[in-house]
Amino acid sequence: MKVSFHIPGIPVPKQSFRAGGRFGGWQPKRVTQYKKLVQAVALKAKIEADWVKPKSCTPVLVRFIFAWPWPKATKKSLRDSRAFRVTTPDIDNVEKACLDGMGCLWEDDRQVTAVFKAKLNVPRGQEGVTVIVETLEDKHEQARCLGVIHPG
Repeated sequence: MKVSFHIPGIPVPKQSFRAGGRFGGWQPKRVTQYKKLVQAVALKAKIEADWVKPKSCTPVLVRFIFAWPWPKATKKSLRDSRAFRVTTPDIDNVEKACLDGMGCLWEDDRQVTAVFKAKLNVPRGQEGVTVIVETLEDKHEQARCLGVIHPG
């Protein structure tokens, strides 16, 4: 089974939980708003693809392409290209923000057993997160995935 979708806009990293306040802690508003956006997009894709949550013993592979627009100070010759992004935010923080909003696609977070991800600079208007979620239900699918992780 496979489902894919695109989360529009600039990816928002999940920050450390902030201590304090009456209720013990909080997340910045932009982080909670981004989680709601991810939830809405994932739920819509789930419905459109007739995605059924896999059993809790089924491994899940998630692929992410995180894309930010080139900074305005970038040379014009680069602005229309795609290249790996070697600046903030840390890729794992953006991954956490997305995975937290995608819980409607699996029974338990432990099912996410493989994640492939890339962080890119892209032309303006192409920013966002492209997501592909795939179940690894049989041994052939698992072997294919393991071959990518550990070739040879």
